[in-house]
Amino acid sequence: MVSEHLTARGGIRVQLGDFTAGPGPAPGFPVHESHQLPPGAGFRKFTSFMTADGFAFPHELMGAGKTGPVLTVMHEDRVAGAIGPVGTMPDAARTVRLLPQYFGALPQYRGRGYGRALWRAAMH
Repeated sequence: MVSEHLTARGGIRVQLGDFTAGPGPAPGFPVHESHQLPPGAGFRKFTSFMTADGFAFPHELMGAGKTGPVLTVMHEDRVAGAIGPVGTMPDAARTVRLLPQYFGALPQYRGRGYGRALWRAAMH
């Protein structure tokens, strides 16, 4: 799997993974599906702040029930980061592949390992 993410400083971060030995390690923080969040967790506010990262689109699809889950990580009961919608599809060789997702963490919560936890949860 290869994914790219444009960083806040204009660079590109590439994530590579080899899943021949299994799904990889579990996330290091609790990760929740967006539909399981408690009221007031701020998912709508998170998606509006992360519009430039594309989160408005999956939020619309989620409201219509037309997409897979979006995984979130919390900081003090508020959504700090998300990845999704999470879905898989077999390729031509019938190997299951993780589909590309929207991914991001609010700037004030970057550098805490939340992004790594989200990627691990998506791959797990």
